[in-house]
Amino acid sequence: MLNLVVALQTEANPLIAALKLKRSTHSAYPLFYSASTALIISGMGRNQASAATAWLAATIPASVWLNIGIAGHQQMDIGTALAAHKICEYNTDRCWYPVHIKSPLKTNLLTTFDTVQTDYQDETLHDMEASGFYQTALRFSTAELVHSIKVVSDNTHQPVDSLARENVDELIANNVSIIQNFAQHLCEIAADIQPSVTPELLESFISQWRFSITQQHQLKRLLQRRAALGLSTDPDLLAGDRTLTTGKSVLRTLHKDTDARAGLY
Repeated sequence: MLNLVVALQTEANPLIAALKLKRSTHSAYPLFYSASTALIISGMGRNQASAATAWLAATIPASVWLNIGIAGHQQMDIGTALAAHKICEYNTDRCWYPVHIKSPLKTNLLTTFDTVQTDYQDETLHDMEASGFYQTALRFSTAELVHSIKVVSDNTHQPVDSLARENVDELIANNVSIIQNFAQHLCEIAADIQPSVTPELLESFISQWRFSITQQHQLKRLLQRRAALGLSTDPDLLAGDRTLTTGKSVLRTLHKDTDARAGLY
């Protein structure tokens, strides 16, 4: 499964059309989907992106996660699509390093700000969502399968205040095939590296704790992530903890342990 997180409807429209996605009529967010892909529109800002990513992960678990959108850059040509090889959060100085994937896409540093940037003082891409998306999506997949692709929409010569809404649609549309190829490559990688979780392993958890259907999907994805990281998936490791009385508490403990061992804490 491929999950896409975008901030704006205008960024989403070309992807919805190209991937033939249908709109969900029962969703807390604007959500579009097919049998293999889901796209959520988060709204602007890193907090909004983080919340939408977490909601989508709980609703439609996926191996592959992509944040697609526009970004400013000091000198890069308008319309250039770039993958982020480093994502920094300006307000906190935190940084993350997406795993390099062989691709025709060039890469660039991406910095997430809390306000629209108009000074173009350095060589970084400027956006408002990537850091929120990335650190949240990492909780639900492995680093090889979580990425951000940005299309340059403004620069020193064509500043952001000259950007029209229809231009955003066109910028993404011109790069849809590049985005699709990158996503397909990630899905192929996911098929190779994503370890299987047997029904017997799931049953060993479900027989000890009560999980809702949604929580069972979350458990499966979390166990796959732990296996991919080389961590134990044995339920006996939790059996002695008397505080674990519900499926929710088991998921919370496994999430915390997995994030700590993956270096997210």
